Amino acid sequence: MSTGGYIERVLAVSAGNKDVVAKYLRKCKDLGFDVLELSSGFLSIPTTDWASLVELTASHGLKPKPEVGIQ
Repeated sequence: MSTGGYIERVLAVSAGNKDVVAKYLRKCKDLGFDVLELSSGFLSIPTTDWASLVELTASHGLKPKPEVGIQ
């Protein structure tokens, strides 16, 4: 089950706070999600930050699902 593209909102409102993002990822896992969509169409962040987000997502037991597009 996939979350869809909500993490972009979490990143934006938390200014990228890793503690807030980790809390969101734990909640997703607790709710039974196993895939987390990571959409590049809504945020413009450096490639290294996307790589860190992929690693953080995987470290919480979720499969990162990239979505590449322009909004």
